Formats: sequence, structure tokens, C-alpha cells
Amino acid sequence: MPDHAPSQSAQSGPAQSGSADPEDRHDLVIRNGRIVDGTGRPAFLGDVGITDGRISAVGGQVGPGTRELDADGLLVTPGWVDIHTHYDGQATWDDVLAPTAWHGVTTLVMGNCGVGFAPAAPDRRDWLIGLMEGVEDIPGSALAEGIDWQWETFPEYLDALSTRRWTMDIGTQIAHGAVRAYVMGERGARNEPASPEDIRDMTELVREAIVAGALGFSTSRTIVHTAVDGEPVPGTFAAEDELFGIGSALGDLGTGIFELAPMGAAGEDIVGPVKEVDWMRRLSAKIGRPVTFALIQVDSAPDLWRELMDASLAAVEDGADIWPQVAGRATGLLSGHHTTYSLFDAFPAYQELKARQLSDEDLLVELQRPEVRGRSWVGSPTRRPRPASPVRTTARSCWATRLTTSPPRNGRSPGWPPRRGVTRSRSPTTRCSSRAATVCCTCPS
Repeated sequence: MPDHAPSQSAQSGPAQSGSADPEDRHDLVIRNGRIVDGTGRPAFLGDVGITDGRISAVGGQVGPGTRELDADGLLVTPGWVDIHTHYDGQATWDDVLAPTAWHGVTTLVMGNCGVGFAPAAPDRRDWLIGLMEGVEDIPGSALAEGIDWQWETFPEYLDALSTRRWTMDIGTQIAHGAVRAYVMGERGARNEPASPEDIRDMTELVREAIVAGALGFSTSRTIVHTAVDGEPVPGTFAAEDELFGIGSALGDLGTGIFELAPMGAAGEDIVGPVKEVDWMRRLSAKIGRPVTFALIQVDSAPDLWRELMDASLAAVEDGADIWPQVAGRATGLLSGHHTTYSLFDAFPAYQELKARQLSDEDLLVELQRPEVRGRSWVGSPTRRPRPASPVRTTARSCWATRLTTSPPRNGRSPGWPPRRGVTRSRSPTTRCSSRAATVCCTCPS
């Protein structure tokens, strides 16, 4: 990335790591860059050597390269790991995975918030698309056109992903919504309580997924996450026996992460979040696995995040492994007259116009009429109902990367040459200097 303001502290590189012989040849050498290596030490000027796809030397001057790039005036950094995305559908048809690929991300994690596409009974495919569309505002038409359902089980989903190549590595989690619907059918989709037999079967599916290579399990407990039919994500109201039962699969295997969008994540509840941290603490301590959750500041309780962070730190002191996920910047929304969200949606006068399903031109004409402009647009806004318009907003939240490309008709995407593969990691959590696992902001300005 361009370095428009070089730091006075940038200096020649420290002693080389990796190959120390300046005569050693590398496949690729990036020269004269300002290196920020991710360790926390000051930036320094130097070279990076790469051999057999791995960093083989970092230092002041490394040996010659079969190919060399001049990075003078540029920053050379490790790739970002975007731990919270929703490319579950797009990854099955798109090689580039934009916009994440445009922002220096080299690994992404999907399957968050309890929504995903495996396991998928054949008669539940459209429902899973509606669930993803409702929660993440990814157009269902794009998902329906782009996904080629070559799987039913989660291991089969991983096999389908393994046939593709992308511009980066990816990892995925098995989602509570898909698991619940697969095991319980309509009862699961409608958030009915799970029986002991249901919990046993869901736990076995999660165990199977982790063994096959899933990074972990995800769920959602915020009522803001709803399918297109308005039903909260399956698992939103799951009791502790269900959550702990499923979590036991991770504990028994000694691997995997438990991810969730907790109650109150969108500010709809300022009391529940503290209770959420309590059961997360107990779950992590019981199964011996990390639990990570979305932590954002909300207007209704601007200091609540501090309380949740303190509770998380206290849980760690007690032996739990809790990781809040914090956003890199504030959430952004696209607003328009024919989108899911508009800045004027809170006002009844505007809702009346929108309900008439007017074209852009006709709506603008109506908004210019004196009798319309003379109506009160202030006072007591109403709670915005979900409009029926097929044109939907793409909400670009910095803790969830949204779909922005349509499926290619020929099955491939233009752009960078594809590389990399699906990550089937047994160590899904990367430690950082703070307890907060910052989610890389991949949203275009």
C-alpha cells in the first residue's frame, strides 16, 4: 500500500530472520519497502524474501530473487485476516471474493452469525437462501442463481469448496441455523425448543463438521437477525442445554471455536448482553474452547461495551477463553428510495408513499408536490416495517463483509488469477496483543 508519510522512525532493517546468507537465492524478493511485520516493533526499511510460497528472509538486504519487486515508498505488511464475513454462497462461484480481495486480506472466515448453507436438505435450499438474505441483506436472487448445490452435508460442502481456487485462503464454520433446520425441520426453523434427541443429533452433525475441517460453530441470539419471513435465526432462543450440548462437540475434539452474535448486539437489548457473557464464560470454561462474540458500541448504551469488555477480561482471569470481536470503524449503510433502508423510513408520510410502489420518477414527482412537502416529517417517527420492495440495500457493516458481485454467467469471474485453497485449520484462533480480536474492515468507502 502507498506510504505517503514515511515515519521518521523507519530505519534500516534489523538482523535478518529466515535465511541469513545474502547469497541465498529466493523465488521472490520484495526490496526497499517499509516493513511493518506485525510484531509491534517500529517499521523498518528492508527486503522480504519468499521461497516455495513461504517467507524465507526478512532484513536489511536479502539475497537475489528469481523475480524482484521494488517496494520503494510502499508499506510491506502481513496479510489481514478477516474473521467475520458471509461469503458462504459467493465462495462457491466467485474466484476473486471482492471487495475483501481489494483490501489486503489474505485469509477470511465465513459461516458466522448462525447462517450458512450446510447442511442443506434439498427441500430447505430456498429457505436457507431466505435466511441469509434476511440476516445479511445479500440478494436472494444472486444466491439462487449462483449456488450450484453439490452438497447436502457439511463435509460435502467442504469438498465442493475444495474444487475452487480463490485469491486468498478461506475457512468456514458450521452454522446453527442450518443445523437446526436440518435436524428439526420446521420445528427448528420456527425456534421451537429442542428435545434431548434433537440436541444429540445436532451435536453429532457439529462433531462431523469439525472433524471434516470446520473452524468452529456459530450461532445468533439477536432478534435483529431475521429471515425474509421475519422469523429470527434458528437458535436465537436456544436454551443452555442446547448451546452447551453442541459446544461439547468442540470440547470432546479439543478443537474449534464457538462464535456468536449475542443478544443485544445491535442495541435492541441493553440488559441481556451482560447475561450473555456469563454463559459464554461458563461454556468456555466447561469445554476448554475459545468463545468469540460481536462487540459493538450502541447509541442506547454508549458505555455498555466497556462493561462487556471488563466482564470478558474477568472471565479470562477466571480461566475462560473469551474473545470480543470489535469493528474497525462505524457501520455504514446505503440509503435510497427503493432500498430496504432509507433515512426517511421512520416517518409515516414517507411510508405511505413507499407503500404505493412508485417508480423513481413518480416518487420524486410526489415528493415535490406542495401538499406532500407540507405534511409533518418530524414529531413521532414510527418503527419502520420491513418493506416489500424487491430492491434491497446492501448494508456494508465493518464486522461483516457483504456480497457485492453477481454470479458470473459462465461460472468464472474476471480479475486476478485464482490461487489458494480452503483452510481446514486445527488452530482457528490467532492471538493478538489485546483481548479484542479486531475484525479487518474490508468495506469500500
